This record gives sequence, C-alpha cells and structure tokens, in this order.
Amino acid sequence: METDSQPSNPAALWDLDSIASSPLGTQVLSEHATGRGRARVIRREMRYHSHDWAQGEIVIAAHVALPASPEPVPAIILGTGDADAGEAFCRRHRVAVVVIDRPGTGESTGPEDFYTNWVYFTDPRESWMRHYINSALRAVTLAQSLPEIDAQRIGITGSSRGGTMAWIASGVDPRLKLSIPVATGGDIVRALDQGGWANYMYRDEAGQPAIPPAFYDFARCYDPLLYCGHQDGGVLLIVGAQDEFFPILCTATSARASATDDFRLLLVANWDHGYFSGDNPQVHAFDNSREVSRKRTATVAAAIEHWLRGAAPLPRLPDLQVEAARARLEVRVAVDAALPIRRVRLFWSADSAYTLHALTIKRHADEYAGTLKVAPSSLSATAVYAEVEYLRGPFLTSIPWLGPDFRQVMRPFPENGG
Repeated sequence: METDSQPSNPAALWDLDSIASSPLGTQVLSEHATGRGRARVIRREMRYHSHDWAQGEIVIAAHVALPASPEPVPAIILGTGDADAGEAFCRRHRVAVVVIDRPGTGESTGPEDFYTNWVYFTDPRESWMRHYINSALRAVTLAQSLPEIDAQRIGITGSSRGGTMAWIASGVDPRLKLSIPVATGGDIVRALDQGGWANYMYRDEAGQPAIPPAFYDFARCYDPLLYCGHQDGGVLLIVGAQDEFFPILCTATSARASATDDFRLLLVANWDHGYFSGDNPQVHAFDNSREVSRKRTATVAAAIEHWLRGAAPLPRLPDLQVEAARARLEVRVAVDAALPIRRVRLFWSADSAYTLHALTIKRHADEYAGTLKVAPSSLSATAVYAEVEYLRGPFLTSIPWLGPDFRQVMRPFPENGG
C-alpha cells in the first residue's frame, strides 16, 4: 500500500450511508421451522448484496434463525459458524441470529480468505478484512429489514478473525449496541515480539517467521487497537489467557485502551486459540472445554440481557492492584457487588503464562485480598489477574498485571502441525 493512500482515520474505510441504505437485493432461498411452541425456530436461507470490488459483486450467504416470539426480538450477527451454530445460539439466548459465510468462503462470493489477501493491496479498501467487515455491517442492514427483529437492538460476535471483524465493526457503526469479540486482540505489531498470529502465518522457506512489510500497512488500518475508545455500544472481550495468537500482554494493552468504552473482559485460564485445547500432555495442555463453555455461555447471556434487553445490571471490571514485596506479591481486588458474588479467584503464573494456578481469596473490608509467593528471580515471568464469579453469572476478569519485561512463553506447535 502506498503511504499516501492510508486514511488518517481508519473509520473512513467504510461508507456508512451506503452500508445502511443501498439496495440489498435480498433473496430468500428456503425457509422451514424446527421445534414446536416456544421452542420453535424458523430457519431461513438468504442472499444479499454486500458491495462491489475490483472483480465484481460480493454476494453473501446468510443463515437466519428466528425464535418464536409475538414481538420483534434482539439479534446477533454471527461472523463465524454455520446454520446449525446459528440455530443453537438462537435457542440458547432467545435472540435472532444472522450467520454469514465470510467473503470467498462457503456460498459467499468475493476474494478468498488467504492471509496474502489480508495484507497485499494497493488500496486498504481491497484488503480481505475490509470486505469481511463491510459484509458484516451489511448483515446489520439485512437484520434491520426483517420484521421479526428489533432494529434498535443488534449485536455482533465472531471468533479469531471473526472476533477482529466484530471489534472493528462496532467501532465504526453506531447501529451496533453490543460486540463480543472472541479469541482476538489488538496491538498486533507489539504482539510480534510476544509470538502473535503473524509469526505463524508468514514464514520463510526454512519455516521461520518472516513478517512482510505489507503487514505493517495492514496494521495501520485493521488493528482493533485503533478502534478501542471509539465504541458506541458495549464490548465484551473473551480470550484465552494462553492464546498463542493473541498474547496476554496485548490483551492488557487493548483493555487499557478501552477505558472510555463500556468494556468488559473475560480472560479464560487454560484456554488457547484451539490448537492445544485438547488433552495434549506434550505441551502441558488438557481438555478444558467444559469449563470454557460454562464461563462463556454465562457471560454472553449476561451481556445480551444487559446491552440488548436492558433487563439486568452488568458489573464493572474488577480493579486489580499488585504490590511486590520481597518474595511475595500483595494483591488487592476491588469488586463491583451489583450482583451476588460466588467467589473471587486469582489466576497467576510464574512461568510467563505457560501454566496458570488458581487461588481463592477472601474479602477484607470493602475489597478482596491475597498473597502470592513469587521468587524475585521469577518476577519478570509473573502474570496475575482476578476473576469474579457472580452467583448466576457472569464471570468477569480484571486487566492482567504483568511483571517487568514480561514476555509470554507460547506452547510450541506439535511436530505433526497440530
């Protein structure tokens, strides 16, 4: 990308008037219902026009799931998944769901989802990521056109690149009242030094990381960090504490950059980007999927109730304060007691977040406090964060505290490529 072609404001990459008002050319391919009574869900296969690109029209496949309701319901745009995932989300949370096939994947047209198409462009509007985000914002327009959906109560979510999409989308489109980016993060250039995703995607012939200069052009437009502090709706970031694509250091910087947003964080211990979540003792991983699902489901439900239904309070992030004293850390956590609390735990690591330990801490006066024994020689490898488990959900975590010169140790890929 030529330097003088970079927009001074990344939000200028999207024509919001066109996104909201240009014809959708909607097609309904099929419709059928599953279940009965309150459990009835209508599944509708649709196509809509997103926008044009250098090689023609981008038409997006949308898989719509609508719950039984006499009144319009809130909706979620799901940027990753399929029709079955959409129906499952619809049933679990009683919201309408619009799942989209990403450009160039499934039944959608457009450029293919290759990492080269992310970063190699002469105009930032031709990045695959821009096409993806634009298509998701057009899905908001589609949702608003459906009489079964409350046009003022629409959110968006996705995982990995879908999480990046969701976070950026809600930073440029005020129609979105909630964003739930999952398994993603900002500060992607700093992440290179911590083992971030680009190190895995761009390799030389010897298999070593080889970051192309074009990656830095991509980062100047599509790093979620650029959109932190510009969110009109609520944001719930869900990410693994050992995510090998999005390091915990960058989770911390992204969360701090979101200080002026209506922001919440769920940092999940013993969860990564999906490569080692199974039982893999070679990299000290184990199957933690049930615990991850329990925390995600409860917290997403609370976010939907709060931001899309306005039906329940959502506590603020716990405030973590850490003081190093000889061979220990004195930890204090201020907690929002807007809902009944089940317990408060510290998750901590002395091996650069490779493994994590849990410690339940007790309430003292108006805060929770605990002590961690950490050798001075391990201080730079120490990571600590607090998790508040509310009685009926959600789970909310503090911004992590990291020792000086902290550098995350990532679990290596297995020799067979995982």
